[in-house]
Amino acid sequence: MEESTIRKIIEAVNSTLKTFDSGWTSVKRFGYVTDDADRERCMTFDKYVECRVNREFWKLDEFKDLFAEFDGNIFECKLDEPNLVKRTFKLATLRIKIPKSALEANESLNNEVKRFIDWLGGDTITFTHKKKKFIYKILNNNEYE
Repeated sequence: MEESTIRKIIEAVNSTLKTFDSGWTSVKRFGYVTDDADRERCMTFDKYVECRVNREFWKLDEFKDLFAEFDGNIFECKLDEPNLVKRTFKLATLRIKIPKSALEANESLNNEVKRFIDWLGGDTITFTHKKKKFIYKILNNNEYE
C-alpha cells in the first residue's frame, strides 16, 4: 500500500464533510454518475462518510471490480461523537463488511478480498475529521483470514 494513496482518499472524504445535509445529500458509492437514480440518499452522517469512502476507494483502478461486485458496499462506518452542526466527528471507524458466505462460495472473490486487505494492511481504518492534519490508523482484526 502506498501511504500517500490512503492519505489522498481520506483527504478527499474529509474535504466534502461540509456538504452533508441530513436527508438531502445524495452521493454515489461507486461507478460513474449517469443519473440521479444511481445516487444514494444519506439520511445520517455515518452513511454519508461510508458512501464517500467507498466511492474514493472505487476510484482505484486496481480494486474497481471488487467494489463494483458489492455495489460499493465494502466498508461500513461508525462515527464517534459526530457534530452535525459543524459536520465533524472525533473518530471514524471503517470496517470491511463483506459477508463471509459470499466469500466461501467464490474462491476468486475471496482471493481478491484478501489481496485488498493485504494491500490496505488490515481490515479496519480509523481517522479523524481534519482536512489536512488528520490522523489515521490501519488495524487488522483478522476477520478475513
